[in-house]
Amino acid sequence: MLRKVNLEAKLREMMGSMAELRGQQKQGLQAIMRREPRVLMVMKTGGGKSLMYMMPAHCSVEGVTVVVVPLRSLQEYQGRRCKQAGLNVAQWSDTKKVRTAQAVLITPESAVTKAFGRFMNEKVSMGLLESVVIDECHIILDSIYGWRFKVLELMELCEGECQLVYLTSTLPHKDMPAFWRGSGLDPTDVLMLRDNTSRANVAYRVIEYPTEDEDEAVQKLVEEKLRQYSGIGQIVVYCRSIKQCITLGGVLKCPMYFREVGSEDEKRGILQNLAKGQERVFVATHALGLGIDAAGIRGVLLVGVKAKMKDYGQERRAQ
Repeated sequence: MLRKVNLEAKLREMMGSMAELRGQQKQGLQAIMRREPRVLMVMKTGGGKSLMYMMPAHCSVEGVTVVVVPLRSLQEYQGRRCKQAGLNVAQWSDTKKVRTAQAVLITPESAVTKAFGRFMNEKVSMGLLESVVIDECHIILDSIYGWRFKVLELMELCEGECQLVYLTSTLPHKDMPAFWRGSGLDPTDVLMLRDNTSRANVAYRVIEYPTEDEDEAVQKLVEEKLRQYSGIGQIVVYCRSIKQCITLGGVLKCPMYFREVGSEDEKRGILQNLAKGQERVFVATHALGLGIDAAGIRGVLLVGVKAKMKDYGQERRAQ
């Protein structure tokens, strides 16, 4: 049974002999493995949220864990993380049937298709659906790309049939009433665990400049940061729009990342270069901000004021 698993030993088996549980990871894993019906975990970026589904899935002999991720780029990234941990993982494709996997990664758009509905019904009828995990669950607060409604459709599909696990690093206390309403959850039915999400090693700085000098101001700041982190570290510049991203990418002569930047293979290559530290400077829209961790990032520049404070939390990647 999952509840009898030695968590520390399993972690070392998956992640190496020096790995250890941090923060609320142990409490979260214990809750998931004892089959709490509804679990919500708020943990800081880089705090190990992915372990909340990777370890239970790794321990399950025949069952499958479904992980809903908001972007295909994040699906690719999480897929690599799972494989590195020795997990049998599949990325759902509407054109290729998934047969066996410990974890299935899927976007909200694909999660509400008839093909995936048949897959879910099959696993439920065979008693093999372990849990459905909503990664970056704060997207329920937004209506971008219709994510909120697609996630709610999926919840209706599996309501009462399996465990639901919600993971995020960005869900402040003031947003909780809206989250409960938007998710259709009753807070009295949910086990909530909140870790410390503050980052002591992150410093914020605001720079004012004339609007007409924006490109020049960004270029000078990037050059300053490259000198500050000479030979090490990367700089990511977040833009308000695709148009701005393309403009600054040309000014800085660096790779760009946004939703329509290229094919899936091309986007995968850009993300791999970011993760491997092969490029010093990137410009991107918020499409890069959801759950992508790159240890080499030392500076994050956000061009313009954002309407939602939680977006800053998603895009702060300084280590």
